[in-house]
Amino acid sequence: MSEMPALHFPSVIDNTGRSQFITCPTKWAYANCYNIAPLAPSIHLHAGGAFASGLEYARKAFYDEGLSPEASIKIGTEQLLTFYGDFECPEHINKTKARMMEALWEYFCEYPLGQDPVVPYKSASGKHAIEFTFAIPLPILHPDTQEPLLYAGRFDMLGVHQDTLYAVDEKTASQLGQSWLSQWELDSQFTGYCWAGQQYNFPVGGAIIRGISILKEKYGHAQAIIHRPQWQLDRWYENLLWDIEEMINTYQRLQDSKPIKMALDKGICAQYGGCSYATLCKSPNPSPWIATEYGPREWNPLAKGA
Repeated sequence: MSEMPALHFPSVIDNTGRSQFITCPTKWAYANCYNIAPLAPSIHLHAGGAFASGLEYARKAFYDEGLSPEASIKIGTEQLLTFYGDFECPEHINKTKARMMEALWEYFCEYPLGQDPVVPYKSASGKHAIEFTFAIPLPILHPDTQEPLLYAGRFDMLGVHQDTLYAVDEKTASQLGQSWLSQWELDSQFTGYCWAGQQYNFPVGGAIIRGISILKEKYGHAQAIIHRPQWQLDRWYENLLWDIEEMINTYQRLQDSKPIKMALDKGICAQYGGCSYATLCKSPNPSPWIATEYGPREWNPLAKGA
């Protein structure tokens, strides 16, 4: 590949893409307009996806099928192992298949099925809102197709706690503590979840984020309960639309072969062990690196495992 990949503006906007854009438009462009990603998959995304899939299957077995906690956890474990597959975890990372399996068991020891104070919302059909997927048209048109852009995503469960609806999401982590708990107070991901729930006429009042740390010889737990008043949802939505307008401006600069903004900041380029696109920013000609170290990225925030 001697040239850059084909350029496309995404038809679906999600929190991941928005976060990439506001931290580094160049990273956003590589991931969402050129649709490329490193050939080496992320162990953190893969292990987190396996854990979420195991939770989903266990909860559905218990709440929808009426199975016992033990039988439900067995089904969840089998699903986690299937999802994880033959993926090889790097030696210095604790998220091996065995550790993720034990993390699922540890989670249900901390929050036992049938005793958890947070339960999935039960719809009129009798099904529980285990996994909540949304796709909501926005008042901004795609720059090429002129179709409404969509804001989309999914969270693990629409839950009920003390007669209030919450977006519930689980996070695997390396460390838990006060900084982990406080990071969600203004986080746009969960503001967007609350806003999305309201578009489906669910009065979602906040979010419950449960973290499980996966260390070499132990596990840790933390739970953050955050609330989102209407004025915060309105502010988030206004900022989302501003950001999308800027995304379109950036895309049009790319179409005109003009340079776009780069973060070039240690707090962003080196965050979480380093940006996966840093190799391209270190070269005056990224095309050869794209040809050898990157491949097509078919990102769909509505797809399983996203």
